[in-house]
Amino acid sequence: MELGKANYNGGSRKTFFKMKDGNNIYRILPPLGSLAKDGHWRKYHTVVYGYKNSKGKMETFLDCRKVNFTTKMVEVESAAFLRSERLKKDHASLVKRHKEGDVSVSAEMLKSSYEDTQRFNIESKYYVNAVNLNGEIGLLKVGYKAMAQLSNKDKTGLIDNAVKSGLDPLSVEDGRFYNFYRTGKGRETQYTVSEYKEKVETKEYGIVEKSVRHVLTPDLIARLSHEAFDLGKIYPSPGAEQIQRIVNEGSFAVDEILGNNKENDSLEGDVPEAVEENTLAPLVNGTNDINKGSVPVNTLLNAKAVTSPGLTTTAQPIASVQATTLAPTEPKKTDSKTSDDDLAYLRSLGVSV
Repeated sequence: MELGKANYNGGSRKTFFKMKDGNNIYRILPPLGSLAKDGHWRKYHTVVYGYKNSKGKMETFLDCRKVNFTTKMVEVESAAFLRSERLKKDHASLVKRHKEGDVSVSAEMLKSSYEDTQRFNIESKYYVNAVNLNGEIGLLKVGYKAMAQLSNKDKTGLIDNAVKSGLDPLSVEDGRFYNFYRTGKGRETQYTVSEYKEKVETKEYGIVEKSVRHVLTPDLIARLSHEAFDLGKIYPSPGAEQIQRIVNEGSFAVDEILGNNKENDSLEGDVPEAVEENTLAPLVNGTNDINKGSVPVNTLLNAKAVTSPGLTTTAQPIASVQATTLAPTEPKKTDSKTSDDDLAYLRSLGVSV
């Protein structure tokens, strides 16, 4: 009879950190898993939400939409993106009619249409593995404006400057914490990113601020294989034809393409955050591939626990489908301020959303 080792980690569900108002203090981890060899410590993902399997569980996936940023044309279109934009426009039309006195548009209709726009949401963020001050390991989503304050193509961010000075703030031995201070709501959300420092009292200078040095201990490194994420394998990546089926056929296609018999629920806590920066990241060499030109950091290649086979995608494999490249068209997107205005209008009507 085979004997196994007891799992004292409380199951396979992993932690999704969520930015809140005020201080958000995290230490970003070095590259892990499939991205370790190339030194990529962050990954930019555009994730589609809202589509459920036959058991009623939402299955998230990467959007296939591809835009040529040189010509500003859409080369591969996404049915999920088009549906999301159509829902926003339909909702905006209902709000307009209600404001103009159309009695056929009720508050409940407005609430229902608004909820549809929130359910079928597409979110674009940078993803990093991080540790908080309590020693918890999890996935952190960072908008591109906040990320630009850490590291950008001009190499003027906090991490960039640290590397220039000879410090690797993502390294195993000499990591640093950063504070993502958040203010505002919706499209008015702002982040001020700074290195987190402790105040200490000295005899010579009184109270001074001191950097908090963080070391990845053997115990912490051992936890990474089951608590951290392989940023390159978080979500399945269906092609354009598969996404078209998911949009058209619903749960039947979700079951067939994404699978609904996962061995773990590590993505259970993954929900879209409040709409903040839903635009593409700054361009690097004419694309939004931020991995090119990443800050070189210690890749933990010697830490076997980091690159263990346990860091794999949590979804069923996606069959490779060659996406049909559509005739180039101008990319269209709903006005970024519309959703905030509509939400304020709904609340003025007493609609709870």
